[in-house]
Amino acid sequence: MKLLVGLSGENNPLPFEELKALIETYDPQASLVKLSDRLVLIEGNLSYEKIYKRASYIRIIGELIGSLNNDRIEWFVEENFLKGSTYRVSGFLLGKYNEDLEALVGEKVLKLNPLSRVSLENPDKVLWIVRVQDDFLLILSKKLEEKRWIDRRPRAKPFFHPSALYPKLARALVNLSRVREGEYFLDPFCGTGSLLIEAELIGINSVGMDINLKMCKGTKANLNHFKLKSDIINANSFFSPLIRVDAIATDIPYGRCASTYGKEQKIILSSFLEEFSEILGKGRYMVIMHRHELEFFRSEFELIQRCLIPVHRNLTRAISVMRRK
Repeated sequence: MKLLVGLSGENNPLPFEELKALIETYDPQASLVKLSDRLVLIEGNLSYEKIYKRASYIRIIGELIGSLNNDRIEWFVEENFLKGSTYRVSGFLLGKYNEDLEALVGEKVLKLNPLSRVSLENPDKVLWIVRVQDDFLLILSKKLEEKRWIDRRPRAKPFFHPSALYPKLARALVNLSRVREGEYFLDPFCGTGSLLIEAELIGINSVGMDINLKMCKGTKANLNHFKLKSDIINANSFFSPLIRVDAIATDIPYGRCASTYGKEQKIILSSFLEEFSEILGKGRYMVIMHRHELEFFRSEFELIQRCLIPVHRNLTRAISVMRRK
């Protein structure tokens, strides 16, 4: 199956890296071709609904069904491909071509699918026209539910702390760890539980750890607010009681909003890596968000990717993804 993905417009590498991680999670043999900064073509044995459900930074995704050039459509699917479903034609990155192309494609779709009808508000399926330089591709997907990140923003939760991550970023960190549904995910500096909430919402068993008892209680309150459950451990991450987990992702405390208890972030990171190098299974992933100038290395890990994320004028964070050898 060939899928086309339209990414959101953040000016950093995180949307593509998150997509790449999700593809590797479900089909390591799949191929990715980056058509532009925001468009990626994928060929593999994948469910676009599952990819969309998990991803933070995907705007559209669907099966490639045709191409459009000089008002001529080449279809890659059989006639009556909508099979009586209601549908809507929409554009992505079309610019000035939007209305004319939507009308043209809508007319030709109706000729091939006479038993289907248009539904602008609540269609069964959406046919997207996507501009790729001077060409246009047609993709088809079920109507996918819009994600409401705002409902899980830090100040919408019963327990707030200024160090809390926004849900889109927290979800991306979970996805970068390549954890699958039913596996065990750990955030060893869980704070208010942002990563745990996002993991639980996509069917992943989560474990949180924090040295601060107030944070542990706050995390439980936030999880309860969304009717979610996670194992929360009030413990020093340098002396973990855990034996084995499948994936780790965390935001290392750096002293502005999240206390480091008098320790430099470099020392925290070094001690943390030493402790968890044996807890994480071989071939599994650890994702760490940290100050961008911080360099670190351990022979047990291979650095897979590093993304720089500007927070504000005086702060840039790095996201490092490492695989246990």
